Parts: sequence; C-alpha cells; structure tokens
Amino acid sequence: MTKPLNILVANPFAQVTSGNDEALMRLMAKIDRDRFRFVVAQPGESPYSDAYRHMGAIVETIPMSIIRRDLSHTFLLRYFRGFLPTIYRFIALIRRHSVDIVHTNTTQILGAGAAARLMGLPSIYHVHSVSIEKPEWVSRLLATWVSWTGDMLLSNSRASGGIFLKRGFPPDKFVALGNPIDPKEYGRPGAREEVRRELGLGDGPLIGLVGRIARVKSIEYFINAAAICAKDFPSARFIVVGGPGTPADSAYFEELKKQVNGLGLNDKFSFIGRRNDVPRIMAAIDVLTLTSSSEGFGLVLIEAMAGAVPVVGSRVGGVAEIISDGEDGFLVPYGDAHAIADSIKTLLKDPARAKRMGQAGREKVTRLFSSDRLAKQLEGIYLSLVRYKMTDY
Repeated sequence: MTKPLNILVANPFAQVTSGNDEALMRLMAKIDRDRFRFVVAQPGESPYSDAYRHMGAIVETIPMSIIRRDLSHTFLLRYFRGFLPTIYRFIALIRRHSVDIVHTNTTQILGAGAAARLMGLPSIYHVHSVSIEKPEWVSRLLATWVSWTGDMLLSNSRASGGIFLKRGFPPDKFVALGNPIDPKEYGRPGAREEVRRELGLGDGPLIGLVGRIARVKSIEYFINAAAICAKDFPSARFIVVGGPGTPADSAYFEELKKQVNGLGLNDKFSFIGRRNDVPRIMAAIDVLTLTSSSEGFGLVLIEAMAGAVPVVGSRVGGVAEIISDGEDGFLVPYGDAHAIADSIKTLLKDPARAKRMGQAGREKVTRLFSSDRLAKQLEGIYLSLVRYKMTDY
C-alpha cells in the first residue's frame, strides 16, 4: 500500500463562522483518507476543531502572524516581530508530521509558504475572497510573495485570484476551484412547510437574503427592494438569515432595523439570526438575493441553486461567474434597489419561469460545484505537485 501524503493546512481563523473552514471541510469530507492525511494548524481552538478531528485530521494550535486590514505602526511592528517565529513554528510542524505539501488556506498567512520553500516542499495558496487591492504597495508585495513562495494558486473564482494574476502570478500555476457543496443535502421533501410553520411565515412568497450582517453585504438595498416589491405583492414576506459578528456589524444591524421600521415593513420583514440548517431554510425560500458590494464567490448562491431556488445577485466579483443572467437567475447592477425589485417581481409573476430557472441552477451546481467532483480535482492537484517537485531537483 502506498504511503499517504501528509498535507499541512494553515488556517488563519479560530472563530464561530469561517468560510475558509467551511469550504475546506466540505472538500476534506470527500477526499480519500487512505491516500491523504491532514494536519490543520490554527491560531487557537475553534468550533471547527473537533469537526476536523472527527474527519481524522490532527489539529495543532500555534501563534502565527496574520495579515489584517490594519496598517497602523503598532500592527505592522507586531506583525513583523512575529513573522520569523511563525516560519520556524511551521518548519517544526513540517518536521514533526513528515509533511509532503503545505496548503495555506488563505493569503493572510505568509509564513507557511515560506517554511515550505525553505524545506523544499510544494506550496499552495488558496484564495477565498477578493484580496487587498489598496494601497498598491501592499497588494504588489503580497502578490510578489505568493509568486515567490507558491507553486500553485487556488481561487474560488477568477475574480478572487485576479489581483495575483494582474501582478504577475504565472497563469499556468493558477486554478479556479469553486466552493464545494453536496447537492443531495438540499431539496428534502417537507422542509418548506416545516420551516414556514416554525417561523410563522404562511404560504405567501418568501424572499430571502442569507449571510452575515456586515456592511459589505449592503443589506439596505435588499430592504429598499422589499419595500418596492411589497406594493405589488402585499402577501410577500422578506427575511435576512444571519447575524452580526463585530461591534461595527452590530451598529450596522441597528441601522437596518431602523430602516425597516421607517419603511413600515415591520409586519413583512424579519431578521431570523444565524441558522445551522441552511438547506432547510433554502427549501422555504422562493427567491434568494445577494446584494453585496464585494464577493469573492457567493456560496449562498450555489446553496440556493442546489435547492432549485432562482437567485438575484449584484454583478460583482465571483457572482457573475456563478449566475447565468436570465437562465438560472438575474444579475443586477450593484446598489440598484429598483433592479433588484424588478427581478424579484419578474420571478413572482411567472412561477413557471421561476421553476425552470431554479431547475437550471440545480443542474449547474450538480455539474460544476459538487463536493465529490471538486475533491477529486484537489486530489489531482496534490498529486501533480508532488510529481512536479520530484522532478524539480
């Protein structure tokens, strides 16, 4: 039996909700554990730690320098003071676990790639969101470092990886690997009625926005669109699924609640908080919206599409790579509440068309974004990198 490859994953977060972790775990759940074994390095324990262990991974917690959107002198001093120790800690993990490949699950950690380069190992950087573009010197430095220390750049969309390609990362070492999903988890019979009964929503049209409450999600435009739609569809109800994660997000949440009240939508609009049963929630929704100002991918879009729900999304980032306008959803200009409302009303007025678009979305997700398919693709990437390094010296 062939010795399994040991993959060291560097994760930047130890928090309640992490899209990086969600995407990685969905892939790990489908990867052949007899051929690939994982060591996950994190800055601390998180709600995902036990899930990783349940999948057979070893979880290591180490201090690490992590890039933040903070260029204060205090942060930069702390970051660079911890940078060399971070590299040494990753080298120690590589030696301790006989690592074959280093997979940095973000570009916020640069020390793991450096450790891989020093140890002569293949290095992957995995981009899950649109990276820092300004100031220019920071984005150029980041792109140069990734080019120096990375053998492969994975990105959930071309939009997410674009900053690196524009600044010289070799296109032949770039792979767009969409966020994975298991379509079989969506569309369970009876879930629609169960959820609507639990939430007291009735049988009228239900339009939803699923995502954390943060200013980048631009939920105010969804609320404005809801006010426009409610005039033509008085039985329609609108929900936001998600909650704030920071004090700034909480302040934004208060603004949104005042907006709902000011538009007289209190009996039609609900904030239902975070949920861990998104497949059930999607079953209850008739149209899903995504109004963000920036999205590297838009995981909730393929979650809705997996449930045969038509979608309406801002034409930003990776969203335009997911939605085929007029086929499985609608793309609208960012910040245009009237365009959002018009698209929603088009779907509500023509249920047959909405159903066709929903089915087209489900077929697309099954074809392009299933976790089984993407896990096989990642396995192939790992194996190709090992062969590449074996012939590189």
